[in-house]
Amino acid sequence: MASPHPSEVAVARAAGKNLLIAETPADYARVWKLFFVKPPQLPGPVLDYLAERAAVHKDFAKKLWSDLWARPDPLDAELSRVKPPTLVLWGDADRVIDVSSADVFAQGIPGAKLVKLERCGHVPMAERPEETAKYYLAFLSGLPGASR
Repeated sequence: MASPHPSEVAVARAAGKNLLIAETPADYARVWKLFFVKPPQLPGPVLDYLAERAAVHKDFAKKLWSDLWARPDPLDAELSRVKPPTLVLWGDADRVIDVSSADVFAQGIPGAKLVKLERCGHVPMAERPEETAKYYLAFLSGLPGASR
């Protein structure tokens, strides 16, 4: 899907650089920061392990992103076909997919409910799990047939 406003990742991609690839374990910190405004706390050894694995598998990640981005994305045209009740939850500081895409989803999916989390990045459920759960549970409780 094309965002009305390109994200930092999209701008770099247009210039031939994939910011989502950690070339080395040390580079993983940069990638990690792309996803969060305030990263979740993980023990140092866990982050070290993730960084090491990302660097080891960088060629696979390059191929994955290359293949993904090489295919046309027909998602925009399919949004109106989404029938289930939909909660569009987006961080307003998403640097991977610009927050302007949230409006595209919310407008394209009939009856969608949109929530933008302030000062939140690409992975709200990891960055702000309690707040994300609050919105999700409120959304579910408003569905027909939900137990109250």
